Amino acid sequence: MLLVIDRIDDGICVCEALPDGRQLKFAAAALPAGAKEGSVLGYDGGILSLNAEETAKRTAYIKKLMDDVLEN
Repeated sequence: MLLVIDRIDDGICVCEALPDGRQLKFAAAALPAGAKEGSVLGYDGGILSLNAEETAKRTAYIKKLMDDVLEN
């Protein structure tokens, strides 16, 4: 399962599951090194892992959307 970190507040990480959008919460201490808001995580067997490739794809896609909006 893929998750996107929505926010981290008061030691709690709120993630959105892809593609259904349901929310999952984890202790921020359980996050892998380098994870931050907007990062894509893999979640398998109760283990979170940073998915750098998917994070880069989503970041580029969102940047393109923002550039398109700002150009018009």
